[in-house]
Amino acid sequence: MTPVPAKFDLPILDDNGKNYKLWSMALMLIFTNCSIWPIIDGTEVCPDLTTDPAAHDEWCLKDHKA
Repeated sequence: MTPVPAKFDLPILDDNGKNYKLWSMALMLIFTNCSIWPIIDGTEVCPDLTTDPAAHDEWCLKDHKA
């Protein structure tokens, strides 16, 4: 499934961290929409280059995007 391009108005994290919960949830939603959250949280691991080079290259592109 290809994510739908979207513009996000990301809240700025306050210096005192008062809005951290809102800020972190907004980031998670953005990363989920961009299909890179599994790379960020570590649930999608890098495929082996020798056994699956195409999947490895795709993962590397997503990792770079993340």
